[in-house]
Order: sequence, then C-alpha cells, then structure tokens
Amino acid sequence: MVLLALLLSCKPAQPLVEDSGPNEIDPPPQFDPVAALEDFECYGGTSGCAEAGPHIEGTCCTYGSTLPALSIGTAAEAVDVQLTDQYAFLCGGFGMRINDISDPADPTWVGSTAGRCQHTGVGPVTSAGEQVVYLSHHGDSWVEMPSLHTYRLTPDGVMEPELLIDDPNLLFEDLVWHDNHLYVAVHEAGVRVYETDANGRPSYTQTIEFGNAQRLDVHGDKLYVVDENLLTVVDIADPTAPQRVGTAELAALGRDVDVDGDRAYVAVGSQGLVVVDVSDPAAMSTLHHITPDGSVMGVSVDDGLVATANWTHIQLRRADDLLLIGTKKTRVHSAFEQDFSIAMKGGRVYVAEWEKLRIFDVRRGYVAPDLWLRRDMLDFYGDEPYEQVLRVHNRGPLPLTIEDIIQSEGSGFAVEPTSLVVQPGELGEIAVGFEPGVSESGWIQLLSDDPDPEQSVLPVPLYSSSDAARLNVGDKLTGQFGFLDPTGAGDLSNLEGKVTVLAYFALF
Repeated sequence: MVLLALLLSCKPAQPLVEDSGPNEIDPPPQFDPVAALEDFECYGGTSGCAEAGPHIEGTCCTYGSTLPALSIGTAAEAVDVQLTDQYAFLCGGFGMRINDISDPADPTWVGSTAGRCQHTGVGPVTSAGEQVVYLSHHGDSWVEMPSLHTYRLTPDGVMEPELLIDDPNLLFEDLVWHDNHLYVAVHEAGVRVYETDANGRPSYTQTIEFGNAQRLDVHGDKLYVVDENLLTVVDIADPTAPQRVGTAELAALGRDVDVDGDRAYVAVGSQGLVVVDVSDPAAMSTLHHITPDGSVMGVSVDDGLVATANWTHIQLRRADDLLLIGTKKTRVHSAFEQDFSIAMKGGRVYVAEWEKLRIFDVRRGYVAPDLWLRRDMLDFYGDEPYEQVLRVHNRGPLPLTIEDIIQSEGSGFAVEPTSLVVQPGELGEIAVGFEPGVSESGWIQLLSDDPDPEQSVLPVPLYSSSDAARLNVGDKLTGQFGFLDPTGAGDLSNLEGKVTVLAYFALF
C-alpha cells in the first residue's frame, strides 16, 4: 500500500549517489526531433511504415501516440504482473486476479484467489493442460504467516490449490521457475531451491546464501539475484550444484531486474535505472545509470525496447542507449496513479496499476507531441496575493500547441497566457495568480494537440484555502497542529526539533 509520511523537521538532504565509479549517472538521452524521426522510420531496419494516417513529410511516421491505451483488465491492489501467451497474473492486496489476454484488446476475467500475494511465478503446464502458478507473500500486519502457494489453473478457469508452504522464519519474496526447479528469494534466508514434479509441486533441496535476497530473474542457465544494492550471477546449469560466478554493485536498493542478452536492466527506485554488462559475469560493469522522473519500481525488456513502471507513470526507451521514446500517464493526470510492475510481450505493455491491469500498444512509427505536467494540481494559501507557475513539459518529438486554457466559472484565478506553443523537449510556463477572498477553488483545462484523449483536454485542479492549517519546514508547532500530539495532552513542546513520522499504510 501507500506510505503516507509527514516530516516535521529533518537534516539537509544529502546526495545518495556519488558521481563516480559504478554509480556514475548518465544524463538521460534527450529527444532530438530530427534524430527521433529518423530512428522511428528505420527502427531496427524491420519495422516498415506506420499505420495509415497523416504522415510526417519525408518519413513513414504518422501523427499519433507512441503508447496508445488499448484496454483495461482486472486487478486488486496490484503490485506484480506476470504473463504467459494466454494469461496475465496480477498479485496484490486482495489476492490474485487472472486475465485471459488471448485478445489483448479485450482481456477477460478468468478467476482469482483470496488472501494476499506479492509475487507470481509461472510454472510448468501439466499433462492435463493445467498451468501451474506459484504465489508468495512475506507476511505483514494483515497476514502474519509468510507463505508460498502452489496452484493449478484448470482449462475452465478454476484455481485448484496444490500445496501450501508456510514458515514464520521464511519471508517469501520474488520467485522464478526454470528447468523443473523453483527459485525463491527469502531475504536473509537467501535463495531457496525447490525441485518440482510433473504437477509443479515443489520439494526443498538446498539454499544459496545471501544477505538479503529480494528480486530474481533467469536468463539462459544463469540466475540473477538482487541482494539489496548488489547484483549476483549464479550458474544453474547444474541446478543441484549452483555456483556464484560474479557480483556487481548497484547504485541503490534493487527493486526489479530483467535480463536480455548480455545486459541486466535493474530498477533502483528513486535512483532510476541501471544497465549492467553481464557478458562476463566475473567482470561485470555498469553501462548506463539514468535518473528519470519518478521512482522506477519495475522494468521489462522485449524486442529492443525497455519499459519501466515509474510509480506515477510509465516510460518506454530504446534498450541499447536508453533514448526516451514514450512517456505515459496510465490514468488521468489528477488521479492518484500507482504503477508498480510492468511486462512487455508481443509489442504491448502490460502495467499493474494498483486498481487495474492496463494494456498499451507500442507504435514505433507514431510520433506526436506529449504534454506532461511537473505538478498535477496547484494549491494556494496565505493572506497576500501571489502567483504560482504551472510548467508544461513537451516530451514528444513534435511541437505541442496548447490552443486554449479554460477556467472554471467563478473561481477568480488570473491565468496568463491562455495559449502557447512548447517545442520538443522544452518547458512552457503558465502563471496562475491568487487573490485571497476572490480566488476560490476551481480548475483550469488545457486544450492541446496531444493525441492522447486523456491529455488533449487536461484538467488541473486549483485549491484555495487561506485559513487552513499548513505546516512548513521551520515553522513552530502551535495548538492548531494538536492532531500531531501523540500524548493527547496538548503538549507539543516535546516534538520541537525532532523528526516525527506519521505513517498509515506501507507498500506491502
């Protein structure tokens, strides 16, 4: 779930990553409009021309969205998505939700499991045509007992329980099935190895020791283990005798890993995305480390592209040099978006966005302006008139035209200008003036030529509350903040100069 925290006072922020050695940060490759068009036209030499539409002169590129929304499937507090050719499995706070994606434009609900789960491992298909699925949960305040479940998904959509393993000492986390063996990350207990029978039932065989194993991927005969800020490669050609063959340091705590060819792509949260050369596991090196907007929670690589779930949005990049190709809000801008996991398959992107499974097409030949707001809303407080600036970023390779800015009736804010053009990669500014007693909560709408329906008419809420209690860094605690008093006695002096964190939910 979401961690909501309030810091009343804190030390000055310190840099988390040094700009040297393995943690060196690359500047994210920026759009060059001409280069972008040339790249889209000839991408990989095999893409051919884009679908019919108004074409960019001299290219086979058409105006449109690089990541148009295709469809929406079923999920419930989803934090993980895994795919087969037929199914999308989404784990979350209300159990597993299964979508039949045989037709990605029309995903259909197949079945579900109760309880809670954090990760899914797709196992073998039995002789009866049943898909084996593994679910893990490391335990929390709702479910005290960590668990590893084995299910069989029957052809008629019933999830039949096959085996339950629970142990208070095993914090089951990520898991991956390969060559009749199930590998499960269990934090300080390392990586547990299970041999599986014809029905996918796991039997424990051994443990590979790690300090805090959290995320896994298998590529070829290698197991890739994210152990906090380390990436370790384990040779599993002989699963009865796994051998460590190399370790690389990451820029920060690893959140997800996907290996493609000789490269490992590791999501490292607010520190971005790290690409590691794993061609020689004994001498791995960092090729790229970029810090895109948001917190990179999930990563998936397919067909020369890398997609990331950045919590508040998703991004699509070219895999070889991480050139930004597309950015997408999976929900309307002012909605509370939570993108935690992502998977690519067959030219489509599948996103576990908390409330739903969201599926997007990848249109490599499509180019368009892309309207992006640094802030989803503006709030105004105080007794004196002042203005705030709404910055509009054009992340697309073509100019963005905001033809009009409409204001809600009676809200009384001053907006300037009411139209503007933002060149590719640049920022445009809209000044919104506030006058106490005149400006009331309302909204403005940006009407643009961004082809995405959710962004072509984009609402921006404006909140006005001059008499509301508001605490800024350095302010003194007074009685109006009595709700922060843990004693209930109204004595706030014991909190001054300390760091206080109020937390309700945490990502499970």
